[in-house]
Amino acid sequence: MSQYSKLGKTVRRKRILHRWTQEISRRTSHDPHRVDKYIKDHQRVVAAHKAGHSFDEICLLTGLSPGLVQEHLELYQRLTNKEALQGVTD
Repeated sequence: MSQYSKLGKTVRRKRILHRWTQEISRRTSHDPHRVDKYIKDHQRVVAAHKAGHSFDEICLLTGLSPGLVQEHLELYQRLTNKEALQGVTD
């Protein structure tokens, strides 16, 4: 795969994420920048969790409150369980 092909995929993914952010923003009446921040925070929490960091370490690393970290971890757990169940039923 060429360097330009990889770049093309990255640009497409960013466009898709931008559209999702805009759609979520529209549906929830939240500012697109806040939606984008929430998504990025979620990605950071999940990355730290997958890297094996403890709950307290995740709070420290991300600078997020324990309540918000807990919310992200619960959402991640629900989404992973849902995806696992879909894989079994497909």
